[in-house]
Amino acid sequence: ANARVVTQGDDQTAIYFVKKGELCVMQGGAVSAKGELEGGQETSRLGQGECFGETMLQNNEPWPFTVLSTGRSEMLCVSVRELKEVLGADLAAVLERNFVLSGLK
Repeated sequence: ANARVVTQGDDQTAIYFVKKGELCVMQGGAVSAKGELEGGQETSRLGQGECFGETMLQNNEPWPFTVLSTGRSEMLCVSVRELKEVLGADLAAVLERNFVLSGLK
């Protein structure tokens, strides 16, 4: 439990899809020498069928939050490299277009 999936401030290298379990989104705090998050505030939770990382990837931003698993979780992680191989080099434009189109449905 409380295993770090991504850490606030780190470069984003993938988009994550939650297949099973629950994740806790934390703002602030610091990673201890033991690799554990100390402090911070929970801002939301993510569950089965949800994803995160697509917005930051569009803007080429570092992670603005830390994500922790609250227990046993299973995720699908798709790397930026893999996405570019499938969708092309202008990944931000493809993601933005798909985001706009999904909003129009």
